[in-house]
Amino acid sequence: MALNKDSKNIIGKSDIADLPTFNLENVKVKIDSGAYTSTIHCSEITETESGLEVVFLDNTEGGFTGEKIVFKDYKQRKV
Repeated sequence: MALNKDSKNIIGKSDIADLPTFNLENVKVKIDSGAYTSTIHCSEITETESGLEVVFLDNTEGGFTGEKIVFKDYKQRKV
């Protein structure tokens, strides 16, 4: 069955995604088509002289690598 370019695709509320920029594979994600931003769980966040060091996910989640990633350009916000 061909999709009409004007029709909308129906997707579920969750899926599995790869985030190659951060070396993460098979990460469970929730889909919110009305969201303007996204979040990702971090098990460690440390501000150092070299930047913001983060470890995405934790060892109970698929895709967890334990790898520390350093962001030199970041902003802090109170939530």
